[in-house]
Amino acid sequence: EPMGNKIALSAWSFHEALLSGKMQQREVPDAAARLGFAAIELLDILAAPLPAGRWTGVARWGWHALRRGLPFLPHQPRQPRPKQYSATVAEPLRRAADSAGVRVLSWTLDTDLTAEGAALEQQRAYWERGIETARALGCEVLRVTTGGRDGDGRVLRRAQANLQEFVEMAAGLRVAVENHWGLSRDPALLVALLEAVPGAGCCLDFGNWEEAIREEAIRMLAPFTTHVHAKSFRFDADGHEVNFDYGTILGRLSEAGYEGWYVVEYEGDGPPETAIRQTRQLLERVIEDGVKDAR
Repeated sequence: EPMGNKIALSAWSFHEALLSGKMQQREVPDAAARLGFAAIELLDILAAPLPAGRWTGVARWGWHALRRGLPFLPHQPRQPRPKQYSATVAEPLRRAADSAGVRVLSWTLDTDLTAEGAALEQQRAYWERGIETARALGCEVLRVTTGGRDGDGRVLRRAQANLQEFVEMAAGLRVAVENHWGLSRDPALLVALLEAVPGAGCCLDFGNWEEAIREEAIRMLAPFTTHVHAKSFRFDADGHEVNFDYGTILGRLSEAGYEGWYVVEYEGDGPPETAIRQTRQLLERVIEDGVKDAR
């Protein structure tokens, strides 16, 4: 498949509407099709209607924003939500995707690979339901997270063993660990995790690293990358994303031999449709230019 056609859309691009309850995830396939996408990424945290509606979404979004800004806050592993990982969740999403003529490329789980004891048993139940859902949706990719405390290398061996177990459970799916938060904020730890588990790759999100380490982190993780979140926040008048040099980033991935999907993940404020189109156009322009700097 030509690289230019390997651009998908993440449901997270509609995060404001989804978190506020104005939109349900089952509406994402139609929205993506209207924007010209043939593949989408769906998220476990958006799988079921939010209890108490809008205000639950606002509170959840505020809490995670606070944790990102204040990483010293205590880490509380998320408890699995069993009802979200059953056929009753996958079925309407699959029907909506089929009706819209789009494929569900990937499903995302917020896993904690550093869990042990009773928490690990809860994680295993969560993994099983997530894997079952991804298979029911016909996914190619299953994106996961490391969990853990930021930069805590002491739990690396535990994370390696848990990831190996997860990969074996998810046989037939491509497991991609996102540089999201927790352990994976340290690119060296994420490299060490992936080196120990050859069956897993990296879901590279170049918006999830601080600018000071972004270039070096992408250089380190590019050889392990099997899935990419093309993050965007804001564009200038010429259609360039103001925070990221897409040409340099995609060039680094191309040098490492990356031939996978780029998933548009708009995370800015306001109506997303224009920015989603701009992100796709920027990706297409950079790819067409041979992943040289499109500036």
